[in-house]
Amino acid sequence: METGRLVRWNSNKGFGFIEPDEGDRDVFIHISTLKHMARKPHVGDRIEYVIEQLADGKIKAVQAQIEGVAVRTQSNKDKQQTNQSHQGQKSIKKKGPIKMQKATTASGTMSRIIIILIVIAIGRFAYQAYYDITNASEAGASGADATIQEPRK
Repeated sequence: METGRLVRWNSNKGFGFIEPDEGDRDVFIHISTLKHMARKPHVGDRIEYVIEQLADGKIKAVQAQIEGVAVRTQSNKDKQQTNQSHQGQKSIKKKGPIKMQKATTASGTMSRIIIILIVIAIGRFAYQAYYDITNASEAGASGADATIQEPRK
């Protein structure tokens, strides 16, 4: 394992950079690598880690721990789930987020009816405007022929 000092940490995003004791490039570290620790990391912490080079050439810490900080033990619930899965029993599934259901079927139907009526009203308005324009141009053309008079001799 390599060691280094945590020089930058963004607690909002859960990542930071380690300055290695031996080496020139800072090493990326994500909070998920330290989830087993008793506390979150702080700038200045000494970190023991194993590095992994990514395809783009960057390096990141993969198995890491904070020196002098206890490793969190499994809770009883975690132990029970681990024992159940090892014994071949079904493990407890975690429930996903609660989904909102539609309030009522009637309100959904009413919304659709209102939308359809709005579309019909817009279509009728557009058709009326088109009809008025075409009739006005025809009336203007025929009226223009009737009002033109021959010049007097």
